[in-house]
Amino acid sequence: MLRQSRSSKARRALERLFDTIEVESASLAARLRAFFDKAEAQGLVLAPPERSETCAIMLKSGLEKDTLNFGWFGCHGRNGQLFFRNYGIAKTKEGSLCPVGEDYLRKLADLLHADVYLSEDPFEMTVERKTDKGWVYISIDEVLSVQDKWLALIHDTRARFAAVQASAV
Repeated sequence: MLRQSRSSKARRALERLFDTIEVESASLAARLRAFFDKAEAQGLVLAPPERSETCAIMLKSGLEKDTLNFGWFGCHGRNGQLFFRNYGIAKTKEGSLCPVGEDYLRKLADLLHADVYLSEDPFEMTVERKTDKGWVYISIDEVLSVQDKWLALIHDTRARFAAVQASAV
């Protein structure tokens, strides 16, 4: 697959994210860089967040407005915690629940030995871990530990979304 070149906004967002991660762990930053290179080589795209002050990058199916958001890697603004989440994939353009996106979240939760945070708003559905103290985000390290299986799940999900879109035409 062809690798799309990163936009200047994506490069700045990545630089900011890696600067933040390297303070915590140079090893994690290096592993995340290698993963992003692998994901981009497989046709996925790194997209900056909507708000430029956010220290994050999204792993998406493309740069167009209605592309699939497979993951958000970032830093919590209040406590500096590095984490992963993936809002938006379970919501259709019309705002209803998307079965393919919901299935993706359930399979990703299984890979990560985590749970799907359910919400009345399908946009807010994401993979988190339910604990005695409430819901907690998944760490970037946890996601990288299953990266090959996760990339396979992403490609399967992309194919399923494409089939659903083709049958709707």
